[in-house]
Amino acid sequence: MSVSASSGSTDTRVTRSRPVAAFALVRPVNLAIAACATIVGAWLQASRDIMPAPALWGAAAVLAAVAGANAFNDWVDLRADAVNRPGRPVPSGALSSRAALATAIISYAVGLALATCVGVVAVDIVLLWILLTVAYSLMLKGIPVLGNVVAAAVTASVLYLGSISQGRPVSTPVLAALSLAFLFNLAREFAKDAEDVAGDTVQGVHTLATVRGAGAALLAARVTIVAAMLFVLVPFATRVLGLWYGIISIGVEALLALALASIIRSGPDARPDRASALLKMAMVIGLAAVSLGII
Repeated sequence: MSVSASSGSTDTRVTRSRPVAAFALVRPVNLAIAACATIVGAWLQASRDIMPAPALWGAAAVLAAVAGANAFNDWVDLRADAVNRPGRPVPSGALSSRAALATAIISYAVGLALATCVGVVAVDIVLLWILLTVAYSLMLKGIPVLGNVVAAAVTASVLYLGSISQGRPVSTPVLAALSLAFLFNLAREFAKDAEDVAGDTVQGVHTLATVRGAGAALLAARVTIVAAMLFVLVPFATRVLGLWYGIISIGVEALLALALASIIRSGPDARPDRASALLKMAMVIGLAAVSLGII
């Protein structure tokens, strides 16, 4: 199979094997972050008394479930991705639409099976994820704000699955990390709406950006980033998390400030793609901050 990208009269083709295309389809970087977040949730819950086996089973279940969600989303969003991200496996022709759907179904099934190794509650959570991510791709994405909230909540809740793998009531540090992850991901969802407005318009998806304009989505992203910047201070100020969290959170605040600066203007000067990347970096550094904050 080949991937074509054109610029003017130039046609560049890159050969991509089916396994490589399938790997790219499930977005391995996102999978790695989600799996790490699951283990962080377990660590925040149990600290030095962590039970590694259920935490790792939970991370594996998350890997599979998120892979399914990504593959299903690309199957649904073929027309939008042909405009927004033509290099992705399905719109580029490196992988068929049928293969993407098959990958989604198999990954979802594997995620459910792996969740049984954690417990009944984990199975319920993964099943709920499947229902919500399918509903998101098919219809919730087309409901402004609600779709963003659902996507952010599902993404953040991997920390919760990690915490319940330890068989204890959810701790305050976990709740703090959940809140931070939700705000970071919600801001990123709004920024992605502004970034994807062209393709979403072609597909007829009614996001905040397609209904109210990219400026409205960027405004929502700015407000959410400011809320996140304020909330980052709370776990340290309330002594839920300790000194290392306070130190590393300075870097998190800097990344959030850069993300905010990149979308401070609406119109062609705004950089929602840069904001999205910075928010993902903030999430990764934030995971390190909360992990070290309980030491």
